[in-house]
Amino acid sequence: MPYALVVDPDPIRLSDYRHLVESLGFVCIEASDGALASAALLANGPPGLVIAELGLPKKDGFAVLREVRGLATPAQAPVIAVSAFRELRNTAVQLKDELGITALLAKSAPMSSVHRAVEAALAQRAQPAPEPERASADEAERERERLEVLAAMGLETEPLDDRLQQLVGETARDFGVPISLVTLVTQDKQWFKAHVGLTGALLANRGTPRDWSFCQHVVQGNAPLVIPDAAVHPAFARNPLVRDGSVRSYAGAPLVTPRGEVLGSLCIIDTRPLAIGAKDVEALVVRARAVAGELELISARRRQAAKAARRSSGELPAVAAVPPPEPAAPPAAEPHADLALDAALPVVEAVLDHLDVGVVLMSSGHVVLYANEAFTTYFGVPHEALVGTAYGALQQLVANRFEDPAAFLRTVTAPESGPFAANDLLELARPRRRVLRWTTQPMPLGGDVAQLATYTDVTREVDAARAGENLIRVDALTGLANRRGGEDAITRELSRAARTKAPLSFAAFDVDGLFKVNDAGGTEAGDDCLRALARIFREAVRGSDLAVRWAGDELVAVLPGVALDGARAVAERIRACAEALPHGDHPPVTLSAGVAELRAGERFEDALARAGSALGEAKRAGGNAVR
Repeated sequence: MPYALVVDPDPIRLSDYRHLVESLGFVCIEASDGALASAALLANGPPGLVIAELGLPKKDGFAVLREVRGLATPAQAPVIAVSAFRELRNTAVQLKDELGITALLAKSAPMSSVHRAVEAALAQRAQPAPEPERASADEAERERERLEVLAAMGLETEPLDDRLQQLVGETARDFGVPISLVTLVTQDKQWFKAHVGLTGALLANRGTPRDWSFCQHVVQGNAPLVIPDAAVHPAFARNPLVRDGSVRSYAGAPLVTPRGEVLGSLCIIDTRPLAIGAKDVEALVVRARAVAGELELISARRRQAAKAARRSSGELPAVAAVPPPEPAAPPAAEPHADLALDAALPVVEAVLDHLDVGVVLMSSGHVVLYANEAFTTYFGVPHEALVGTAYGALQQLVANRFEDPAAFLRTVTAPESGPFAANDLLELARPRRRVLRWTTQPMPLGGDVAQLATYTDVTREVDAARAGENLIRVDALTGLANRRGGEDAITRELSRAARTKAPLSFAAFDVDGLFKVNDAGGTEAGDDCLRALARIFREAVRGSDLAVRWAGDELVAVLPGVALDGARAVAERIRACAEALPHGDHPPVTLSAGVAELRAGERFEDALARAGSALGEAKRAGGNAVR
């Protein structure tokens, strides 16, 4: 059986790719870095399919693809290349013929797009030739807003910050590299907010032109970038810093504000090739969250000092002194909480309990001091189980509310102590599906530094955005998903079923007698009939199911978590409702159906084909039946 090689340092993407290629009948071999990919090629020979991230630790994706092409032609081993970074994608466009790249996708592309690209590649269907990309209007607007936020934070000051210097020193030491930097990427330069190991002009200037910057690509892609050996990398070998020997290898993680802007990066640089792996990249991302937290604190203290100065000058009214409330007793599990923080906490609680945004307040030691009612509602966790819980234990406590607990825990990983900042989307599966915008940031409070995390319900906004993207996947006549939308949804459900080991079934329907309705009342009567059947479908299936107008008078119900007997019951219910439809002056219509449950390792097309065969049996038996 042929094997597919999937290569990506992100374990979530690796899992998605694995489920995809296994659904297509491949044995999957995974690699989290370029060196492991090379070892897999050496051990297993030419693959039948490759899905590879271009920015890989240990050995870059371009070098891996050259090795693939030394073993197999594009027809024998189609390559789907993926990257978050426009620079790497544009380099891949230039090398697509040399490397035999069949399809090129942005990392943000949905898995359905990857699935379609793979299907077309395996069928050797022509795909649009990739072209060089430029920043879109939306991207240009985001960059303008990012620069405004960076300027407002007032971080470009000359003095080196002691805590940031400590962080870059620890980073260089722990990764075994001579150079580590905190960079801020401005409109025309990168500026070194903190640095260790610099010499010469880089030290004197504390920055470089933006065009020379590797960190600008981290900002653009909002993802970690690893360049194991820039001297031989097709996108970076001609960089002035590489040519003069200042940089041989690079790894950078984005500095993301709680509002989602990327200010720059925490990076490590060596004058030798860099051999860090995927786990090291994850560790660098966590350190970058700590740096982002320190930058938030610097900005917050600057704002506080500016307000105090304005009050002193009379520009702002003075704040009347208010006696602090009676201090609340500190939680038993947090005996060392700062007393000033304890005194301020009741005031904060009184405000936060009235918000419809989930809020968690932690001490500087990352122990939960307070969680409001909205948070306990979102996660279905009693309040008494939260206060006094350490951050790591809190995440473990709520992880089973997510479809993929391990992926959730990777998303919310934080430094063991100290301030940090992050911004991400979390999709709850239980006790009720919600999409939450998670943000966290340090907050000066009562003479201490607390850590504030908020969870904002953005389900409607996200679903509306997805609905807008899915308009091309909706059948205009019935409002059901069209075939393309159905295939996209099935791709997602295949991955879900593979992860959760849950059943997945299909019910294929055909309208009996629709041609008679068209003959008697014209196509408008037939269209009315299809609309009525679509309403039945929407009412008969659960919110997690999907109803699809597959083609013409063929309808399909996709039923995740439902085994064969359940699928038959659903099909029978829909058939009975259709039979009961009033038909007025037109001949009655009924539905015939065939059901099938996806088998282990089976392609969804094969399961649908079996449902279609059963549907054919129902039609041949006279229709208005389920098989």
